[in-house]
Amino acid sequence: MVSFDQYVSSTPGSLPHTKGKETTAMQYTGVTLYVDHCSKFVFIYNQVSLGAGVTLVAKQAFESILKSFGFSVSNYHGDKGVFNSQAFKNDCKSKQQQLTFSGSGANHQNGVAECSIQMIVGWVRTLLLHAAIHWPTVDDLKPWPIAIQHAIYLWNILPDQHTKLSPLELISGSHVPNYTHLWCLHVWGFPTFVLDPRLQDGKKLLKWSPRSCLVCFVGYSSSHSSTVSLICTKEVE
Repeated sequence: MVSFDQYVSSTPGSLPHTKGKETTAMQYTGVTLYVDHCSKFVFIYNQVSLGAGVTLVAKQAFESILKSFGFSVSNYHGDKGVFNSQAFKNDCKSKQQQLTFSGSGANHQNGVAECSIQMIVGWVRTLLLHAAIHWPTVDDLKPWPIAIQHAIYLWNILPDQHTKLSPLELISGSHVPNYTHLWCLHVWGFPTFVLDPRLQDGKKLLKWSPRSCLVCFVGYSSSHSSTVSLICTKEVE
C-alpha cells in the first residue's frame, strides 16, 4: 500500500545540472511524493511540470526503486487531481494495481501522504533558514529541490526511536550493525573547501597559489559513492 500526493512551490527551484542558467519556465515547480505504509520509506521526484506525463515518469522511477528491493505496488491511494487522469489510471490497470482516492474535500483521508509532505517541508524550511542565518551571503531559496532531496535522504536513513530501524533498513531487509555512517553526516549549507582540480590531476601550482576554493555543501550525490558530496560552486565569501 502506497500513498501519494503532490506539493506545489510558489518559488521556482533550480535544476541541479544547469548552474542556475535555466529559464524560470524550465525550473522545478513542485514534487510528487510516495510513501510506503509499512516501512515509512519516502520517495520524491522533483518536477518542472506537474502534468500527467512527468508524473508517470515519477511513478516509474519510484517503482524502479521498489523493484530493486524486491517489491511491487499492489495499491495506490491519494487525492484525485492529476492522478485521476486517464493516462495514470491506464498505467495502474496495465500493472494490475488498485487505485483509490480520497473523498471530495476530504484530504484527511490521505493523511499518510499529507503528514509526510508537512514533515518534509518543515525539515527543508529548517535547512534553508539555518543556512541563511549562519551564512547570509549565500542565502538563496532556489536550491529547495536539492534541500528536499537531502531531507528525504535523512528521513530514510535515520532509525526510529522505538524499532531502532530506519525506513531504508525496513524496505531493503538489511539491518546495519552500527550507525557509523550517521557520524559522517554534515550540516546542509555549511562551508566546504574543495581541492583545486589541477592538484587532483597530479599537476603543480605556484607556491603561493590557493590550493582550494570555498563552496557550500548541499547534500550527497545519488549517482556516485555515498561519500561523494554535492556542492554549490557559486561564488561565495
